[in-house]
Amino acid sequence: MPYKYEQVFAFVEKHTDEFVGEVTRSAKRFNVKFQIIRPLVLLVELLKPQKKVEILFNDDRFDYLIKLVTKKADVGLMYGFCSLRVLWKDIKSSCSFCTLWRERFLLNRAFLCSCEKKRSSLVEKAVGLIEKKIIGFDPKVLVLWGDSLFLNRAIICAARNVDVPTVVLQHGVILDGISLNYLDGTFGDYFFTWSKSVKKYYIENNLRDEDTIRIMGYQFKHNYSNSSVSNFKQNLKICIFGQGLWEYYEEFKYEYFKVIENILTVCKELKVQILYRPHPAENLEGIENRVPKWCLVSRAESLPELFDSYNVFLGFNSTALIEATIYGKVSAQIRTTAWASKDFESSGYAYTLGNSKAEIKDFLQKVAGNQIVPMQINKEYIELPSDIEESFLACLDDIGIRVTRSL
Repeated sequence: MPYKYEQVFAFVEKHTDEFVGEVTRSAKRFNVKFQIIRPLVLLVELLKPQKKVEILFNDDRFDYLIKLVTKKADVGLMYGFCSLRVLWKDIKSSCSFCTLWRERFLLNRAFLCSCEKKRSSLVEKAVGLIEKKIIGFDPKVLVLWGDSLFLNRAIICAARNVDVPTVVLQHGVILDGISLNYLDGTFGDYFFTWSKSVKKYYIENNLRDEDTIRIMGYQFKHNYSNSSVSNFKQNLKICIFGQGLWEYYEEFKYEYFKVIENILTVCKELKVQILYRPHPAENLEGIENRVPKWCLVSRAESLPELFDSYNVFLGFNSTALIEATIYGKVSAQIRTTAWASKDFESSGYAYTLGNSKAEIKDFLQKVAGNQIVPMQINKEYIELPSDIEESFLACLDDIGIRVTRSL
């Protein structure tokens, strides 16, 4: 069915004014950058002509899954944006990829435009360019990390126009109490979830038909061969996982930084080492004005590196807390009243604490005394497949998409 350009912006525009405001600022920032890197886009397209693939991924957010699947299928990548370091690595490799920077630029212009006719024309142009790139890859399926923001939706619209099915992978925790209008995984053709409980939730809330949902399990790395359970014979070393949501919701911002302040105060009292690891999408300038520079760590540092260096992990609703639990570390979610968030402890993801210095301090003291140990993942809420790529390929096979290359 042909797309309607209103669908592209529907998710963003029904959000809060703060969310729309931050998306607007982000669009403006990107468009300024694009004017600088525009020649690079042309160079990349000359250096890396597209070739036929079986599975086309939107961005490399599931880099571990992509690495595994590449051994069994021809894989391509469509980058909405990536660092120059990642881009150069892929240019030198045999990976087939393209950028969608020009298309993102056009969609940003459309989002910022008040003239409906001009807006429709810009979206049509962007979707048309994406269609051509999809045709160049000729994939059997297109896999996305989300289907809410307008670049993702434009990709899905373009794929539908050229009869390529789309699959959205669950990439985060489904939040309790949040408006159903704000949930990801409702626009693509299929949705691969972490567990039966998520599938049930989407069906019961009429977000999806049952035949469009498959249970793939947790697609991030979880079979760590070098995992080491936390022990506290040495001093506590604490890492806070940042969350970019404070930029989008004004009512959450105050409590967010109050949590950070409380953790820093408690750690100072207990004389323990602490760092803050910014979220990949977090505005560093905003963080540097509120978090002491001495406790900021580069987000280029991988999670396994952090897990090996620290033994307690605190955050809000980050999937990194789940990975810390899987790795055998103590992790805890700090819940606030301003932001609806799933109770991680009830789902076996991580411990759950309230935002009070007394509760945080008591928790850390009990951890230090080995009264609290790493939690065991509850498979009712998150399934951990032994072979991530096999689970993914089996789900594709179940919807009629079979890859043929096997190395």
